[in-house]
Amino acid sequence: MMNKQYRLWYGSTIVLTIASCAHVDKVDSFRAVEQATDARLGLHVHWRAGSAEGRSVTEAIRLSLSHELTADSGTQIALLNNRSLQAEYERIGIALADVVQAGLLRNPVFAASARIPDVTPSGTNVGLDVVGDFLYVLMLPAQKRIAREQFERVQLAVTQVVLDLAANTRVAFLHHQADLQCMKVLLDIADVADAAATFARELHTAGNLSDLELAKHEVEAENVQLELAAAEAGSSASREHLTRLMGLWGSETDYRIADSLAEIPEAESRLDNMESLAVAQRLDLQAMHWELRKRGHELDLIETWRWLGSLEVGVSAEREADRQWKTGPSLSLELPVFDQHQADIARVDSERRQVEHEFYALAVQIRSEVREARFRLLAARSMAQRFRDGVLPLRRKIVEKTQEEYNFMLTGAFDLRDAKSAELRAVLDSIEAIRDYWIARTELERAIGGRMPFDGGDLGQPVMSEPTARHIEKQHHHEGGGP
Repeated sequence: MMNKQYRLWYGSTIVLTIASCAHVDKVDSFRAVEQATDARLGLHVHWRAGSAEGRSVTEAIRLSLSHELTADSGTQIALLNNRSLQAEYERIGIALADVVQAGLLRNPVFAASARIPDVTPSGTNVGLDVVGDFLYVLMLPAQKRIAREQFERVQLAVTQVVLDLAANTRVAFLHHQADLQCMKVLLDIADVADAAATFARELHTAGNLSDLELAKHEVEAENVQLELAAAEAGSSASREHLTRLMGLWGSETDYRIADSLAEIPEAESRLDNMESLAVAQRLDLQAMHWELRKRGHELDLIETWRWLGSLEVGVSAEREADRQWKTGPSLSLELPVFDQHQADIARVDSERRQVEHEFYALAVQIRSEVREARFRLLAARSMAQRFRDGVLPLRRKIVEKTQEEYNFMLTGAFDLRDAKSAELRAVLDSIEAIRDYWIARTELERAIGGRMPFDGGDLGQPVMSEPTARHIEKQHHHEGGGP
């Protein structure tokens, strides 16, 4: 039978265990991802974790698919329906479980023994022990802090996956949209080439065109057909890529999208100070910062308790042969004679410095990515503008003047065909230039970690992590420069 001391100790252990049980709701843990996605993309995410909202999300996807998709609505479907993204969300659940586990005390260990005498009338000697790892109790606050920092890192990393999927879906949408628009132009080019080949055969039948010239016109028409077939295959491939990103299957794959790219905006967003903005708000950099903090606290934890090994405190009760119980405290202490955690300290310290170098390397890489993306955007915009304001008007003018000369019999039908084909080829090139502009803009948004406005205004305040910003600023002043 347990005495009063043992019952007091055991009851206290139960109270402490219950009090240490941390609980964080999945909905609350996902709210940071929802808020960051809304702030950076203006879109919504949903974690299919058995909530009642699942049916309404399915209805919203079905409603979107019943209309002609845009880049925004297609991206929204991907964020709600992509199963690989749903799998990423479960990383939050795993990290959440680690936070809960870090807040729990370890279960006490119960041990019992019985020693039976070999002669009578002596009674059986019975021993009872209940012990708990007291050192773990002392380390519990630090363990919880480390688990929480890991949880913060996972939240940011998962949100970065959301942003990457959004960018990838938008790029895939632009590729498919451009493919559809180019196919329409190629059909016009094919019509022009077929008409020229038919006219060439009529001239050849009348004896006004040689076999060589007829073959040249016919092979040109065949080449356009080959080009059209390749474009159809490319369009099918780009559609399937977009379909995979949106997580669609079955009858859902019969969606419709606008087959014309949007024109480039008249004014460009301000592109100054974008490097600093990106360093301040890139989530992968913030996630690495939380990893760096976690490594530092792990090192502090090991160094603080390096001279203490296992420390077990408990209650021991023993019944002697005369049936008298003797109860008292027990203590078990590991003596760090040979192992003072030197290897653990060296390993964690190297891991911390490794993450620190990776952190600043990523900051440098981010700045470079922003500069490269900004250059690509400006170059793509310049090309698209040249097609819109220079090449296409001149090509239309050439067709008009050639038509006038053809009407006055100053030039031939094949010259008119060549002028019209050249105009349509310029339209193809302009479509690709517009596509490249929107892709470059998407990649720049990916590089800075958020959407850009379309009115040429300020990019706004960075959506940033204060600890990350302070850490970078502190290191910048400490080293006299750097990222």
